[in-house]
Amino acid sequence: MEIIRMEPSFKEKIWGKDNLKQIFDKDFDHSLKIGESWEVSCLDNDSNLIANGQFTGMKIKQIWSKYPQFFSEPKFYQIDFPFLMKFIDAYQPLSIQVHPRVDLTSSKDELWYVVRAEPGAKIIYGLKEELDRNQIDDHIKQGTIESILNETEVKAGDIFSIPSGMIHSIGAGIIMFELQENSDITYRIFDWNRCSDRILHIDQALNAFSLCENLRNPRLEYWSEINEKNRIQKVRFKENLVFEVIKMEESYESVKEIRNFEFLVFLDSAKFVTHQAETLLIKRGETVFIPNGLVKYSVFGKGIILRIYAE
Repeated sequence: MEIIRMEPSFKEKIWGKDNLKQIFDKDFDHSLKIGESWEVSCLDNDSNLIANGQFTGMKIKQIWSKYPQFFSEPKFYQIDFPFLMKFIDAYQPLSIQVHPRVDLTSSKDELWYVVRAEPGAKIIYGLKEELDRNQIDDHIKQGTIESILNETEVKAGDIFSIPSGMIHSIGAGIIMFELQENSDITYRIFDWNRCSDRILHIDQALNAFSLCENLRNPRLEYWSEINEKNRIQKVRFKENLVFEVIKMEESYESVKEIRNFEFLVFLDSAKFVTHQAETLLIKRGETVFIPNGLVKYSVFGKGIILRIYAE
C-alpha cells in the first residue's frame, strides 16, 4: 500500500498574489495572481490529479468511484466525496459573501485554519446585532454592509467554523487553510467596488442568510492531546470527519484503529516512513493521501501537520 501525492490545482483570483509560491514553493509563475491552491477536490469539473504511483495522472474522483476500497468502509464511499481542501492567499480581502444552506441546495460549511497573518489582519463574520432581511438589504444598497458585521484580528493557529448561511470574509494579509464541504457555490454580497464584471448575488445571499448562524462567534475551542513528543489539537468538522493540527517536535507515529482514509497537509517539510519501509521526503505545503489499509506510519521532522480523516 503506497502513499499518494496530490497534484495541486491553482486558481487565479483578483485578490490573490504569489505568496503560496514564496511560502510553499508552489509550482506556478510569479506573475500570476494565485488566490487558491486546491489540494484535494472531487468536483465533477475540477478534480485533482494523482502525482505518483500506479494511479499517476488519474483524478482523485476516479479513484473514489472505481476503487472505493482505498478510502473506507461502505458508509463513506456510497456518498459523494465529502470535502474540498485548499490554501487561500488573501493578499487583498475576499468579497463579503455567504454560502447556501442545505435546505436550499448543497450546503458549504467551512473550517478555517490560519497559517499566517500579518499584524492587524482580520476576518469578518456575522452580525453585530439582530437584523432582518430587509434591514440587511438596506445596508447593502446604501453601501454600509461592513458597518453591521463583526470583525476580529487573527493570528497563526486560530481555527474558525464558518457555517452555511453566515456572512463572512477573509481580510487582507492572511494565508488560510480551508476545509469545506464539497461545493464551489458562493454568493457575493459586496466586493469592495473592485471590478464591474465581478457579479454580485444579493437575492441568493439573502435567501441563504441564517439569523441564528450570524449571531454566534465562529472562533473554535478545540480539545488537545499532549504527549512527550507532540501536541495535537482536534476539531470535529462533520459527523464522520475530524480535523487535527499536529505540532510535531521530532516525530509522529500513527496506528489507525479505524481502517479509513486520511489526508496529511504538511506546513513544514518532513520524512514519511510506512510500516513497509517506504520512505518519502515531503515538501512544505504538500498534501498526501493515506489509503485505507495503511494502518501504521511515522513522520520525522519538526513542524506542523494538518490531518483530516474519517472515523
